[in-house]
Amino acid sequence: MSYETSQPYLACTPDSKEGFCPHVDTTCKAINVARTCGSFSKEGGPCSGLASYPNVTISDYGSISGPDAMMKEIFERGPIACGIDAAPLLNYESGIIKDKGDGVDHVVSVTGWGTDPQEGFYW
Repeated sequence: MSYETSQPYLACTPDSKEGFCPHVDTTCKAINVARTCGSFSKEGGPCSGLASYPNVTISDYGSISGPDAMMKEIFERGPIACGIDAAPLLNYESGIIKDKGDGVDHVVSVTGWGTDPQEGFYW
C-alpha cells in the first residue's frame, strides 16, 4: 500500500513545458507511478517506488454526516474520507479555514480533531 500517493493528477509528458512538468521525471518507473515514503530507516528511509501492490480488502464502508458521527467513526475505526470544496484553499495563508464552500471537488482524510484556544474547534 502506498504511504504517499498515486499520481492521478500528474498529466505531464516529456514534451510538456507548462507548470512544473519540465521539472519532473515522466518516465514510467515505479517511483513515478506510486511510491511509499518514510522518514525512519525501518520504514525504508527516503521514497521508493512500488513495483507491485498487495491485495487490499475493504470490509465495511458507509456514509456518515455531522461532527458527532465523524468523531465517533474516527475514534472507533480511524481516519475517514471527507468531501470538501477546495476553493477556500486557493488563497489560504494560515490559521483555520472557516468558509464551508459551495460544493465538493476534492476528498481529504480526516484523522482527528482538536480545539485551538483562539480559533476554536478544528479537524
